Amino acid sequence: MGIGFRSATMVLAIGLSVARAQSTGDTPAIEIPASEAPFASQPSTGTQPAAPLPRYMPDTSEYCDSLRANIARIQSRRGHLPADVDILTREGEAMCHMGHFKPGITRLRTAIMLLRHRN
Repeated sequence: MGIGFRSATMVLAIGLSVARAQSTGDTPAIEIPASEAPFASQPSTGTQPAAPLPRYMPDTSEYCDSLRANIARIQSRRGHLPADVDILTREGEAMCHMGHFKPGITRLRTAIMLLRHRN
């Protein structure tokens, strides 16, 4: 979801007027209410939960190892892994071992999500 044309035009107009004022030495005081600011967050209406912030996913071998350890803990409690989870785990481990961390991590995280979903 981006800003609309009207908001983008307003931002451009404000930026141009400030730049013009700064070049002439007259810096006007521009006050925009927070509710009308183009990048202001909209207040929660209470009907929808706040969206979670995106998480940073490190692409390191240590993160691969921690995900694999998490799968191993779950496996020790359950005794075995379903076939699709086992395949994803082995593929993820192999990819991490070859240095392809992002796709390997994606497979390992998918395996964990499947295990959690099948509680």
